[in-house]
Amino acid sequence: MKISAKLLGSVLIIFVAAFGGLAYLADRSARSALVFEAAQQLEVVRRSRAEALTTYFNSSYDGLKAAAGGVTPDVLLHEMPRAIRRLPREVDGDTSDRRARLIDYYKTTIEPGLIRSGIAWPSAEGYVSRLGEEAIALQSEAFVGADAHRTAYGALHAQYHPRVVDFARSSNWLNVILVTADGTVVYTMQKGIELGVNLRSDPWKGTRLADAVEHAIHSDGRDRRFFTDYAPYAPAFGTPMSFMSTPVFGTHDTDGLLGAIVLFVSLNEIERTLTEHSGFGSTEETYAVGPDLRMRSSSRFHAEPTSLKLVVDTDAVHRALAGEAGTIQQLDYRKERVLSSFAPLSFAGVTWAILAEIDIKEVLIPARALRLRIVWLFVAFTAVAGALLVFVLRRVVLAPIGTLTHAAQRIEHGDFEQPVALDTADEFGQLGRVVNTMMGSVRSSLHSTQARLAESQIDLRQVAARLNNVREQERSRLARDVHDQLGQALTAFKMDVAEVRRRLGRDDYSGAGARLEEVSCRIDAAIDETRRLASELHPPALDDVGVIDAMRGYLLDYSRRTGIAGTFDADVAPAAPPLPKDHGTALFRILQEGLTNVVRHAEATHVDVRLTVTRDEVALVVRDDGRGIPPAGQRARGLGVVGMRDRALLFGGDVSIAGEPTGTTVTARLPLAEDS
Repeated sequence: MKISAKLLGSVLIIFVAAFGGLAYLADRSARSALVFEAAQQLEVVRRSRAEALTTYFNSSYDGLKAAAGGVTPDVLLHEMPRAIRRLPREVDGDTSDRRARLIDYYKTTIEPGLIRSGIAWPSAEGYVSRLGEEAIALQSEAFVGADAHRTAYGALHAQYHPRVVDFARSSNWLNVILVTADGTVVYTMQKGIELGVNLRSDPWKGTRLADAVEHAIHSDGRDRRFFTDYAPYAPAFGTPMSFMSTPVFGTHDTDGLLGAIVLFVSLNEIERTLTEHSGFGSTEETYAVGPDLRMRSSSRFHAEPTSLKLVVDTDAVHRALAGEAGTIQQLDYRKERVLSSFAPLSFAGVTWAILAEIDIKEVLIPARALRLRIVWLFVAFTAVAGALLVFVLRRVVLAPIGTLTHAAQRIEHGDFEQPVALDTADEFGQLGRVVNTMMGSVRSSLHSTQARLAESQIDLRQVAARLNNVREQERSRLARDVHDQLGQALTAFKMDVAEVRRRLGRDDYSGAGARLEEVSCRIDAAIDETRRLASELHPPALDDVGVIDAMRGYLLDYSRRTGIAGTFDADVAPAAPPLPKDHGTALFRILQEGLTNVVRHAEATHVDVRLTVTRDEVALVVRDDGRGIPPAGQRARGLGVVGMRDRALLFGGDVSIAGEPTGTTVTARLPLAEDS
């Protein structure tokens, strides 16, 4: 592809990218603004619904408290327990007859509803059998329909029940019950099956109703209020019910605790408050979730009631139940991405999460319309701008590029004589002048480079010769050592063996033991010398114990042989990789050469050796307390120093020498590759 096409394509790509970036930023800005505005509106909706629920709960409690301080509960809790105790003697029939009629009532009226709702509850016979004589008489009067006015309880009920009903209806209450201090229900507005039972006995013991009563009875003040969270209420056939309770004290100063008044709080008002459409959006929804992660209201997206049935396990719910408030984007219980405004809603020790949500796709509908308009604008603008770019690029850019291309082709063929004919005042003209200057520099540099190349070839030949001499010298040294040490030892062995053989041939055993002892000592010396020569060729400790222990052992042996005291220290970082074998061998040889130079030149009494291994490199430092070396000596190129540097250079490392005014320090650094 020609550069003209590439350049034109690059400019178009840059333009498209720039315009696309601006469009993206505009889209993001619009989306952010829409989400922010929606979040503000959701927060307003959520706050208003929360305030409405709080007002409802507070007004219900205020009404309940006012009722508890009135005359009616005082009279009823004083008089009704006595009236109930008289009731078995005032009603017709004996206890067994009343029990039978009550069982028949439960079977025909109560049990079918419990069965349909799936509520676990004792059978009619089992439940009635647990009722006492007074409770049976009371429920018979209430449920079976006897003439209530002829009993003391009936007279009290007829006198005060209308007052309770009027007060309850004015406060939009569902049901109210009165419970004595011993837990006996003496009055219910709706005549439920809890009438006459003791809430401290089975199956009522431990129910939410019993808990509400116990909290109120055992409170430490008149102004205490108690509220139980919603749960299916068996006597109401599983209808979600909550209980609000407060203690009832006598109206006289000498009166103490009489019992408790309990308000049945249904979900109707909560449903009405939360499901009322705000007009914000078609997918806007406000709902409450309890600590069990179940809804306390019905979803507007479900045809069936969802209170206490639908589980909402979302981040917003968990954060609200933890006491946080805010607005986030998340997947809701329908697995739809929504904008969710959440906060805790607390009343009398019960905390819910209240959430106002709307689908993100509904919030972003205006942003999608804006995106479509941007796309059409982009297409039109790109067509016009592309035509202008083609015209300008051909005249201003592509023609000078062609001239420079021809000049480059000439340079490729070695033609540095013909200058570039481009003398415009812009950057292309400047580039042409630079190219002309460059060609002149290339001509002069070419000769210099050729000269340096020849010098480098000479240096390489000298290095090769030097390395060959070093190898030959090392072979000669090893040959001398083998000849001088092992050869002499073997000659002595032969002479000693011949002498022993001669004496044994004459049966002369005198001195044979001493001579054999001498032979054994010479054999041990020869073995030691053989090991020393093998160690110089390749120290076995490198393979047996590793480079650190090999260096430490070599330094100890060095101190014994030379009398120069030595200390060795190794510092290996926890993150350091294992030291490669070839690195260890090179460092060991550098240590040998460094210690040899100390013996030969330093006149030192002590030498320190330190090996440091990190994640990136390994460093060996050999420092003596000798007479040091001048700066010129630090740059020496003797065979020992060259050998150390060549070994380090094989691994991309280096060796530095410092030694003035006293002592000499040799530092070798080898990098450690990641895959070492």
